[in-house]
Amino acid sequence: MTPQEALRLLRSREEMGSLADDGLCLYIGAWEYDADDWTAGGAAWSQGLSQDLKPGVPFAQCMVKEELGERHELVRSLRWLYIGEVGSGTSAHADPLASHGWMWLAAGRKDWRFVNWKARGARQRCEAVPEGAPKDLFESSSCPELASWLQKNEAAHEAWFGELNTGELIFVPSAILHSVRNRGTRSSIAVSHNFVDSTCVDAVLECLQQALSMLLEEAPQLGTQQREAYLKV
Repeated sequence: MTPQEALRLLRSREEMGSLADDGLCLYIGAWEYDADDWTAGGAAWSQGLSQDLKPGVPFAQCMVKEELGERHELVRSLRWLYIGEVGSGTSAHADPLASHGWMWLAAGRKDWRFVNWKARGARQRCEAVPEGAPKDLFESSSCPELASWLQKNEAAHEAWFGELNTGELIFVPSAILHSVRNRGTRSSIAVSHNFVDSTCVDAVLECLQQALSMLLEEAPQLGTQQREAYLKV
């Protein structure tokens, strides 16, 4: 299903109201809206939503964008749309490559759960879900599961919860474990960008080094051109 088809389905379900109640909650998550014109031949640059959001969020100045330029694939792949029905949401995760993030809610309401944790002696790891972390931060079983996991890792931690309402913006710190649920009476629509600044750049570089090492481990299975491209990086 393409993003456009998914949007049409969400709209038709919303128009049907209770008639569309089938026990499912649809969610378009992390749609890379600014990367949709990537084609084999290279499509023409389109400003689109990114232009509408300018001048952007004052505190979220991205070092990667300043270094590589706004049109670079990596920069464009860190801009997302989230559109979800009431009751939908995400499992617990950390944002990619230890980058910071922000989300602005255009419609609807979102409940958030955050766990800021650091295991004793642990290095920054390039993983979206820390090993052994609970998948859910909203169910009644979440608290004992979370406590057990934190105790096992001897992790210093803080836990927060909050509500994001229409027109509000939230900051998501680097490497923080978090989970979201869409609430209220209508589907939510949100824009989210990730960025790298001086407070997280060391962790981001460590994640990139880990990712490159994993790619190089796979290099013997790649074609000559792909292998040479990775080695150049």
